[in-house]
Amino acid sequence: MLHHIIELKKKDLKLRHLKEVYTWFFTKLVAMGALSKQEIEEELKFLNPGLEKMSEAMKRALAIKSKYIFSNEEEMAEVNKRMFEKYY
Repeated sequence: MLHHIIELKKKDLKLRHLKEVYTWFFTKLVAMGALSKQEIEEELKFLNPGLEKMSEAMKRALAIKSKYIFSNEEEMAEVNKRMFEKYY
Protein backbone atom coordinates (compact mmCIF):
# COMPACT_ATOMS: atom_id res chain seq x y z
CA MET A 1 0.00 0.00 0.00
CA LEU A 2 2.78 2.45 0.87
CA HIS A 3 4.51 1.63 -2.42
CA HIS A 4 1.31 2.55 -4.23
CA ILE A 5 1.10 5.85 -2.32
CA ILE A 6 4.71 6.73 -3.16
CA GLU A 7 4.10 6.19 -6.88
CA LEU A 8 0.99 8.39 -6.98
CA LYS A 9 1.45 11.60 -8.95
CA LYS A 10 -1.44 13.63 -7.55
CA LYS A 11 -0.44 15.23 -4.26
CA ASP A 12 -4.00 15.45 -2.88
CA LEU A 13 -4.61 11.73 -3.46
CA LYS A 14 -1.22 10.91 -1.99
CA LEU A 15 -1.98 12.85 1.19
CA ARG A 16 -5.46 11.34 1.54
CA HIS A 17 -4.21 7.77 1.10
CA LEU A 18 -1.30 8.38 3.45
CA LYS A 19 -3.69 9.69 6.11
CA GLU A 20 -5.90 6.60 5.66
CA VAL A 21 -2.90 4.26 6.09
CA TYR A 22 -1.67 6.20 9.12
CA THR A 23 -5.15 6.11 10.68
CA TRP A 24 -5.38 2.35 10.05
CA PHE A 25 -1.95 1.81 11.63
CA PHE A 26 -2.86 4.00 14.61
CA THR A 27 -6.11 2.08 15.26
CA LYS A 28 -4.17 -1.20 15.16
CA LEU A 29 -1.68 0.11 17.73
CA VAL A 30 -4.55 1.24 19.98
CA ALA A 31 -6.29 -2.13 19.60
CA MET A 32 -3.08 -3.94 20.64
CA GLY A 33 -2.65 -1.65 23.63
CA ALA A 34 0.77 -0.55 22.41
CA LEU A 35 0.20 3.15 23.13
CA SER A 36 -0.15 5.00 26.41
CA LYS A 37 -3.09 7.30 27.07
CA GLN A 38 -0.89 10.35 26.52
CA GLU A 39 0.36 9.00 23.18
CA ILE A 40 -3.20 8.31 22.06
CA GLU A 41 -4.26 11.86 22.95
CA GLU A 42 -1.29 13.33 21.07
CA GLU A 43 -2.04 11.24 17.97
CA LEU A 44 -5.71 12.20 18.04
CA LYS A 45 -4.70 15.87 18.15
CA PHE A 46 -2.42 15.25 15.18
CA LEU A 47 -5.16 13.48 13.20
CA ASN A 48 -7.81 16.11 14.05
CA PRO A 49 -6.10 19.50 14.25
CA GLY A 50 -9.39 21.44 14.19
CA LEU A 51 -10.82 19.48 17.10
CA GLU A 52 -8.78 21.32 19.72
CA LYS A 53 -9.71 24.73 18.30
CA MET A 54 -13.38 23.77 18.29
CA SER A 55 -13.12 22.45 21.85
CA GLU A 56 -11.58 25.71 23.06
CA ALA A 57 -14.27 27.74 21.28
CA MET A 58 -17.00 25.66 22.95
CA LYS A 59 -15.38 26.13 26.38
CA ARG A 60 -15.29 29.90 25.85
CA ALA A 61 -18.93 29.94 24.72
CA LEU A 62 -20.04 27.94 27.76
CA ALA A 63 -18.05 30.23 30.07
CA ILE A 64 -19.73 33.30 28.59
CA LYS A 65 -23.17 31.70 28.81
CA SER A 66 -22.69 30.60 32.43
CA LYS A 67 -21.35 34.04 33.36
CA TYR A 68 -24.47 35.59 31.84
CA ILE A 69 -26.83 33.19 33.62
CA PHE A 70 -25.15 33.70 37.00
CA SER A 71 -25.07 37.47 36.60
CA ASN A 72 -28.75 37.69 35.67
CA GLU A 73 -30.72 37.03 38.87
CA GLU A 74 -34.04 36.47 37.09
CA GLU A 75 -32.48 33.90 34.77
CA MET A 76 -30.75 32.22 37.71
CA ALA A 77 -34.04 31.99 39.61
CA GLU A 78 -35.67 30.39 36.57
CA VAL A 79 -32.84 27.86 36.23
CA ASN A 80 -33.12 26.95 39.93
CA LYS A 81 -36.89 26.64 39.67
CA ARG A 82 -36.62 24.29 36.68
CA MET A 83 -33.95 22.26 38.43
CA PHE A 84 -36.07 21.70 41.54
CA GLU A 85 -39.27 21.06 39.56
CA LYS A 86 -37.44 18.35 37.67
CA TYR A 87 -36.63 16.37 40.82
CA TYR A 88 -39.73 17.05 42.92
